[in-house]
Amino acid sequence: SDELLFRPKKTFQDGCHTIYLKNHKEQIKESYLSHYGQRNPLESFFE
Repeated sequence: SDELLFRPKKTFQDGCHTIYLKNHKEQIKESYLSHYGQRNPLESFFE
């Protein structure tokens, strides 16, 4: 289909990282906050 032919190309690694980060966003966020405790930079990063 046209959708498959004209979709944006991404590397396998880029696609995997995107899926991983979306699935584990809360765990990553909690870990970051527990280590660094700086809320503002991280909140703006995830928005």
